[in-house]
Amino acid sequence: MCLQSIVLSEEPQPRNQFISLTMNSETAGGSVTNALIINQGEVGELVYWKTPNSDYTAQGQAISVTINNQTSFNPYAVYESGYDTRPILVGPATVRMWVTNESAIYTWRLTPSSQFPGQVATWMFQNPATAHLLVQDGEVAELLSIGSTDSSRSIMTITINGIPWRSEVPLGPPILRFPLVAGPAQIAMGSLPGATSVATWRISPQPANTQIISAQDGDVAVQMESSTNLLDWTAATNGTYSVEGGAKFFRLRLAK
Repeated sequence: MCLQSIVLSEEPQPRNQFISLTMNSETAGGSVTNALIINQGEVGELVYWKTPNSDYTAQGQAISVTINNQTSFNPYAVYESGYDTRPILVGPATVRMWVTNESAIYTWRLTPSSQFPGQVATWMFQNPATAHLLVQDGEVAELLSIGSTDSSRSIMTITINGIPWRSEVPLGPPILRFPLVAGPAQIAMGSLPGATSVATWRISPQPANTQIISAQDGDVAVQMESSTNLLDWTAATNGTYSVEGGAKFFRLRLAK
């Protein structure tokens, strides 16, 4: 059960601003590219994009995302279907945008992770079940953004009380597009061979998440844990922590 969350971020200081980028390959000829770097401790969200022909990506437009030296090319091409799959990415990450025989405008919103509601993290995965998210009792996990180089080949398995539910992404109508999962639960994410997927999840405490320990409960262990990716948690103790190596997440968990 998550009772408190603290995020430590590295320099440079996270930005809180909008950034707009325009590209025009019609005047430059050939293909034109531009890049946005999302720093450690920042959340980048594509809030507006437009080509002269459509509100969604055109055939001559592409995006790639690079995280930890791993790149997914055009994972959000499913824009063309009309689904709301705009990327929300937790840094550090590099986003490159291309246009060919086309012009486009992109507007991104950068928010410090410490100001973004809940605990958020982004994963990139290729093989089946390569990312595992554990949702504790008293927590809610929400899928904020997902994309794949093949829009039908992201795989998600949600297991509750030992019963798995498996689906390929996209999940259908928008109301089912972004799952909400109440813990305790396990979420496994992966892609079929040949596809690379990117997903961003948010973990938030249940409303009024307060635990009262009564005399009838007996002994209860209060454990502080830390993580760098919201997937793997290790026991932690009170003290001073370095931000070297990236952002750190902390939570308190009660165990009987």
